[in-house]
Amino acid sequence: EAHRDELTNSGKRKTVEVPTGTFGWRMTPPSVTLRGVESILKSLKSLKLKRFIRTKEEIDKEAMLKEPETAKTVKGVSIGQHEEFVAKPTELEVEVAIQVDKLKKAAA
Repeated sequence: EAHRDELTNSGKRKTVEVPTGTFGWRMTPPSVTLRGVESILKSLKSLKLKRFIRTKEEIDKEAMLKEPETAKTVKGVSIGQHEEFVAKPTELEVEVAIQVDKLKKAAA
């Protein structure tokens, strides 16, 4: 971060290539952080912002796996299992990303 302008040609480049790899800066997608969900839900309802509230009804597959014999009695439900062959290469290319503000704190 201290040499960011120098490395990125005053921000004209976002990625820097060095013999050992590449690094750079990028913005993450916008995200929503919620603190006090019940209070937020109450506020959204009172402000008539119900479009921000999701009501979803779905089948609980985890509960069915806990009671497979009962679940199998329901028409359309089956419980299955199969064996898989798994191979994992010993060398993997991995991308590492860290938030810039955390990087600044670590450097301080």
